[in-house]
Amino acid sequence: MILSTQLNIGATVISNRNFKAAQDGFNTLQDGFSTANYHNNTIKDAIPEKSNALNIPGLYHNLNIFDKQIGFDGSNPFQLTNYNLFKESHYFNTTLNNKLIFLSDSIFPIKEIDTQTPQIPSHLFFNDADYHTLSRLNLSTHQNDNITITTFSPNKIVAKTHTKTQQVITLLQNNYPGWEVYINKQKREIYTTNNTLISAILPSGNNTIEFRYTPKLEILGGIIALITLVLCLLYSILKFRRMKESQ
Repeated sequence: MILSTQLNIGATVISNRNFKAAQDGFNTLQDGFSTANYHNNTIKDAIPEKSNALNIPGLYHNLNIFDKQIGFDGSNPFQLTNYNLFKESHYFNTTLNNKLIFLSDSIFPIKEIDTQTPQIPSHLFFNDADYHTLSRLNLSTHQNDNITITTFSPNKIVAKTHTKTQQVITLLQNNYPGWEVYINKQKREIYTTNNTLISAILPSGNNTIEFRYTPKLEILGGIIALITLVLCLLYSILKFRRMKESQ
């Protein structure tokens, strides 16, 4: 609570902003998470040029959160090491020319991410062990392969796919602990590509793929905090009763 207050002190403690004006701004934003922007647009094109959240007093960073949109240029004091490696690589801007979920049949060892030319958006770079294993697979993309995103939320993204042959499917998201991939309700192995992205092997045919995020440590921490709170309340009640009985 103390940390949260300090990080937001400009808006929650020392600011003279009108909170009603901020609430009026929030009321203009969409209620749900739309998939419309991600079907035909690259991740760069899917992000609005001008955020509706600009109309909310006091907001100027990470506005995609309030627009319920994907973003790649947020400001955050907590940086993921793997994301920084990706951002500093020569392939960063090239990779952002992909859609939110994309298919690939071209894989390379990670050591080539800064030297390979020409740069192709769908090219993926694996660590040496994964590349050694996956390079034996027969991967191939075809013109009629397609992906349709059916569900988009902060913790779950679901898509329907139709592919002629097996290939690599990738979500433009950091492979942070807690992410899992399910294909036709079967859990699949996740591979980290381009230092930070989430990839998996997609079989041929019609499939349903689900990228699911479950913050297990945060959930465990919440349970522990709740149990602690209940124990403290019980202790306080028992202590109060004993004090009352002793009087």
